[in-house]
Amino acid sequence: MAKLPEFKTLEEEQDFWQTHDSMDYQEDMRDLTDKEVAALNSRAQARRLARMLVTLREHLGEEAADSIEQEIRDLLARRCQDSGLNLDELLTRKIAA
Repeated sequence: MAKLPEFKTLEEEQDFWQTHDSMDYQEDMRDLTDKEVAALNSRAQARRLARMLVTLREHLGEEAADSIEQEIRDLLARRCQDSGLNLDELLTRKIAA
């Protein structure tokens, strides 16, 4: 079986998998831990939120988007304070739940 290469960027990995079959690399693969899955989900949620904020800026303008973004930040800060967790821990627990 082929040896799975080390990737420097996500784009490099995406390009690789466009032209390779994962079945050729099964021996190099492993299951993700719950913590790794939660971290990936957390990053995906952050990317979705960032895209949503860009869309809001395009459709509502800077001032409205800034206001919504601040409300989201305030809500997350209150949730962190109430739970005694930092933001990463809070998101990870919410995702894993």
